[in-house]
Amino acid sequence: MKTVWVLEDNEGCLDIYKDILADDYHVELIRDVAGLFEMTKTHSAPDLLISDIMLPDGKFVNHLNDYRQIHPDTPIIIVSGLDDYSTIRHFFTEGVIDYLTKPFRPSELLVKAERALDLKTKLGGATLGIDGKNVLVDGITMDNLTTKQIQILSLFLQSSDRRVQKDVLLKSVWGNTTVHPKALDVHIYHLRRKLEDYGLQIKSSGPGEWQLLSRYVAQTPR
Repeated sequence: MKTVWVLEDNEGCLDIYKDILADDYHVELIRDVAGLFEMTKTHSAPDLLISDIMLPDGKFVNHLNDYRQIHPDTPIIIVSGLDDYSTIRHFFTEGVIDYLTKPFRPSELLVKAERALDLKTKLGGATLGIDGKNVLVDGITMDNLTTKQIQILSLFLQSSDRRVQKDVLLKSVWGNTTVHPKALDVHIYHLRRKLEDYGLQIKSSGPGEWQLLSRYVAQTPR
């Protein structure tokens, strides 16, 4: 059973999360940022993190990169009463997989959780997906990808048009760590070479932007 961590301080909301998710997932309820980081010391990474923004000991946005340094591969869904454009845009820029505003419908949360836990996309005749830490192409495991390459690939799969900008990749994969200007280009180059054996390619789709494509499918229009 896959594990979902829920970071939320409202007891009523925690009960709702448990009612919605507990039948399908192992759910851990966490009430503050300190509790989140305590969990990282005693538990392995969850398959999904669902988090509110405003917590008793701080805003989650201020701790997102610190969490990513510990569990870089965890998909994150933000659930908040804040629905302004700048907040939502900021979190997507930071690489969260989805954003849900309160109050939400139970079915909507379930669908978004399922999508986050089953990152798959159809590219030409191939089905490409990430199941936990394994990258699968038509059910065949790719076992030659590094952790960074899996992180980069997951960001392409999270994007609806499979396009990702350079600043999003850098922020999501390395956080606030300063890296060589060409580090991302090198990782993209090696990932591209490995994907070619499966009929997949990563192409530049504009300044500072790449797109994941099948060699047999035309580029997705904007």
